[in-house]
Amino acid sequence: MSMMKNRLKNILQFKKTKILNQLDCYIKKMKKIERTAIHEAGHAVANFDLGLAIKRISIIPNEKDDALGYVVGSKWGKDFDPEIYTDAKTRGRIEKEYMSLISGFMAERLLTGRAYRSQNSSDYRNAVKLLFTQVGSDKEFNAYAKWLDIRTEQMLKMPFYIYAIKKLSEKLIEKRCLNGREAREIIRNAIIEYGHKKDINKSAIS
Repeated sequence: MSMMKNRLKNILQFKKTKILNQLDCYIKKMKKIERTAIHEAGHAVANFDLGLAIKRISIIPNEKDDALGYVVGSKWGKDFDPEIYTDAKTRGRIEKEYMSLISGFMAERLLTGRAYRSQNSSDYRNAVKLLFTQVGSDKEFNAYAKWLDIRTEQMLKMPFYIYAIKKLSEKLIEKRCLNGREAREIIRNAIIEYGHKKDINKSAIS
């Protein structure tokens, strides 16, 4: 009888461990999806503010490019060559592109307290490569990048943009992929909704 009890106990323990492991894997998977959604929503909200295109946003992994998600914007025109031109117009476009590229990590940091894979990602590498076309030394690059990092953080940490990132990431988790019109509409509606909530809170206090 005791042997049977022990055997039953071992079976139950095995099943319990298996269920807990499956639950742990599920939680980790959902956290990864949530981080990816926040990351891509950060890119989209930055593009919205900077006047850059948002054609598509997705959190469907792309194994070929080792990407957990992506935002499709507009391609550079044939006359845009940062390797050749250093005029004000080119610099302005590069600054916007740099801010867009780092905004994913910035959004992660602002909403989760940590940015993942930042130094090794294609976003980071492309941002660094792009900015280096406009500087003459590491010292200038460091100062230039720091200034743009601060600008990006100050932009995204605006309360209505934090709210927009949350709303867009929630919709991304639900639908996985959105077209540009849907993404922009969610961002605009979130900003309006945040403003209404703030007005209501002010009225309640007064």
